[in-house]
This record gives sequence, C-alpha cells and structure tokens, in this order.
Amino acid sequence: MAAAGERRLEPDRQDLVREPARDDAAADRKDIGIVVLARQSRGEQIVAECRADAGDLVGRDLLALSTAADDDAPIGAAFGDRAADTDADRRVVDRLFAVRAVIVDRVTEFRERLLEMFFQREARVIGANRNSHGQRLYYVREMIPSVVISARGEERLRDGHPWIYRADVADVRAQPGDVVLVRGPRARALGHALYSDRSQIALRMIAYGAADDDLDADALIRQRLDAAIAFRTSLAIDATAYRLVHGEADLLPSLIVDRYGEYLVVQALSQAMDRRLPSVVAALNDLLHPRGILARNDPRARTLEGLEQRVDVLAGEIPDSVTVTEVGIEYDVDLRRGQKTGLFLDQRENRAAAALYARGRLLDCFSYNGGFALVLGRRCQETIAIDVSEDAVARVRQNAARNSVAIDARVGNVFDELRGLERLGERFDTIVLDPPAFAKNKTAVANARAGYKEINLRALKLLNPGGTLVTCSCSYHVNEADFAEIVYDAAIDAHARVTVVEKRMQGRDHPVLLGVPETYYLKCFILRKLQ
Repeated sequence: MAAAGERRLEPDRQDLVREPARDDAAADRKDIGIVVLARQSRGEQIVAECRADAGDLVGRDLLALSTAADDDAPIGAAFGDRAADTDADRRVVDRLFAVRAVIVDRVTEFRERLLEMFFQREARVIGANRNSHGQRLYYVREMIPSVVISARGEERLRDGHPWIYRADVADVRAQPGDVVLVRGPRARALGHALYSDRSQIALRMIAYGAADDDLDADALIRQRLDAAIAFRTSLAIDATAYRLVHGEADLLPSLIVDRYGEYLVVQALSQAMDRRLPSVVAALNDLLHPRGILARNDPRARTLEGLEQRVDVLAGEIPDSVTVTEVGIEYDVDLRRGQKTGLFLDQRENRAAAALYARGRLLDCFSYNGGFALVLGRRCQETIAIDVSEDAVARVRQNAARNSVAIDARVGNVFDELRGLERLGERFDTIVLDPPAFAKNKTAVANARAGYKEINLRALKLLNPGGTLVTCSCSYHVNEADFAEIVYDAAIDAHARVTVVEKRMQGRDHPVLLGVPETYYLKCFILRKLQ
C-alpha cells in the first residue's frame, strides 16, 4: 500500500523497526508504538499511542497520531497481541475524526491484526511541531484471504448446502484456489471454503464456525482422509476396488480418491483442491503406502475451473493394467484411459443385488467392461452384452475369458440394437440398462427424458412376463421421482404391468450427504414385468 507521507515508495523490509518499548525510561520517552486494525463493516480503526496529547494527521491516511512531547522519536512496532506500550493514551479513530474512548489493553487477536504500521529504522519521525521531516509511513499487509457473501448465500449455508454460487459473492479479497474465510453481509465469520474465480460454484465450504484464525487446511484434509479411509475399512467391502473419498459426502469438496488394489487414483476438481494435491498425496502415502498414485485430472469439469485436463503419475509407478476383484469377478483395469477412474465402482452393490433375480437369457446394454454381464451371467443360460465402444467390448471378452463366463459381446448402438432385436422377435428373461449420463446439464434434460423412455420402452417389449428389468440413471439432473415417472410412462406405452422389486442407489462407499442432492446421482430400479 502507498506510504502515508510519500506514496509509491517501498521500504526495505530489513529497515522496519520491530523493537517495542520496554521499561527503559529513555525508550519509553522516545518510542511510539502503533497498531492499526483493518476496517470492518461495523467498526473503526483502533490506534494505541504512547505518551502525548497532541493529535496529528499523517499524510491524509486518516490516522490521528500523538507524538513524543519533547523529542522526535523512532517508532516501535506492536509486540505480540499488545501495543508497544500498554499504558498508552488510546483512541478510536474514524476517518478524519479522533474520538476519545477507552479500549482494552489486548488490542487484537493475532490473526485479526491485518495491518501493522512501521517507520524506517533511521528515521526521526514526526516531531511535536508536526513536521514529518521527510520520513515515510508504510502499511505492511498480512491479509487473510476472505470472501463476503450475500444474505441469500448465508441462508443457503444455514440450510446445510456447502456450495455458494458466484451470484451470491459480494466481495472477494483472495487469489484463485485460496482457502478463504467466509463472512456474511454483516461481517460475521461463517467458516472457511475453497475459492474459485472461474467456476459458477465460487465457494465450497470445508469448515464452519466463527473462528477468524487461519485454517490449517492441510491438517484438516489429512484428518478427513483418515476418517474416510477408516469408514471404508469398516464396510468390509467384497472388492479390492472401491471409493475411498467421495467429495462433499466425506467433507472433502471436489476430491475423489479410488482404490484399485495397491494403487490409488485421485481427481482434484476445483482450483483449491488442485493446489493442495501435494498435501493430499503426502497424506495418502503416509496413511496407505500405495505402490503408485495416479491423477486422473481429465474430467471436463476441470475446464469450468480454468484447470488443464491431464493425467499424471504423482507417486510411485502405475502399470498399464491393474487386476482387481469385485464380488468374485476379476477385472483388468486401465487406470489411465478407463471410464471415470477405471471402473464404475458405484454399481458394485447393485450388480450383486440384481444377480439374485437373474435367470434365463440375459441382455446387458451399455455393458462397458461387462460388470453386470459378468456377475449376472454366472446365473443365466445365455448372455449378450452390447456397447458402442470397440475397446470396451474387447475388455468384456477378455474379462469373460478370465472368469470363464460365456458372453456374446457385440459392438453396437444400443438404441438401434434394441429396435433390431424387437423386429427379430427376440425375448429375454433379464435385461440390464445402465447407460451413461444422458443429462449432463439442465439444458439436456428434455432429450435425456426422451432417451430414457425410449430404451425402457424397448426393453419392456423385449422382456418376457415374469422377467426382470434392471434400469439405471446416473444423471443428477433427472432425480429419482422424474426417473420413476419416465419408467412408468414407458410401461404404459409398452402395455406392460410392472412392479418395483427394489429401489437402489450408489454403493455405500459413495455416500449421500443429506441436504446436498448433487451427491445422490445414481438411481437403480429392479422391476418385475407381470404381463
């Protein structure tokens, strides 16, 4: 910030006086200690002064300064959380007016002292004759990154949602990717958040409360990583691949960590979490000792944060293929190029549940690596798996051979294949629909609804009476009620009577945070066709 007496000149940091007056009589007579607090919306600047009655206005920087009565004097800095002289004549300063008032000796908590004022060491500063003698006054900032939000934003936090959108940000004093102190419109501290200057989600809360102190974000992240890992261990998951950290639902916004045997895959989906990846990696290494950690930072969501899409090995080594097991099935997983972080781990428990109803001829649509086909195929007489990706179909065949499950894996567009199978008069006893997200944003919802209805309509026409349809949606923008309505409309058009056997969601390692519907994205209905 500019100097009070002569602006745009910067001092040598080594010249700043940081020696408070003690009990030395000479020093007590000559030294002046000053502490200035940053102005808050409801308060005034507070100044502690040493031994004088005269008020001086320094430069027009709005400080009432009393000086030593007899001599010019060098200025001493505040010591700890107190003024340099605790017997100082104290005043509350507001703009150009000095108003006498009594304030406490402990001027400020350490982290709340955002500005300190110093003079250069060799200076003879402001004398009793109010002559600055050409010396310069400077501010040295220790700013805590902070963001002020609107009343609507504060209400959103009170309702339990950890996101604040850009429209509800009133003032920003932070850099992109900072962990910021969040204040309400009346300056009340609300907690700390990850800040983004590019995303519509400007703030993602990581801690709540009125503490003004700097948050030790790295220590907090490590603590929550430890808790998330302990929770997954307690689940006794029948798999060597599962999710360790599920973002907001583990109070680690925008961070994903998946485990594939002895290897970890992470995704940092915000500016602030991306900046803290080194701390995340260090904590994961200490807690789990993996053989390698891969960053799959290639989701499109990173572009909304102004971040590069990339894949990097962060620690150790990552092989071209990793073998994992899930409910008795072995998979070869390509961690660098596979969907999401390698597998659709969120469907593991739904595959196990659906297998209880599987029988006869099985049709697995949007099969990807063959998760449903492999698990359900062990109980069926014939299995057909369809996916548009040739690479995915090749992996289905490899995984089928590895697990000795007979699967007819086909490359094809599921919409076209369903119509073709209907024309051929084919019928099935078990059908699985597990498509990718049809609605990745709100503008795609109308088309997504049409797509979901089409595939469910065709599947119900292909399903034998008494057969089972396992139908899924991973589109957050199509909620459970909407999805149920779509399936019902498809059943009406297919002239089918259908009962709901089970309503399911993502696995337990992908928990849902109450009050945050964005964490509930996967819907899975197990249906029975009566006729």
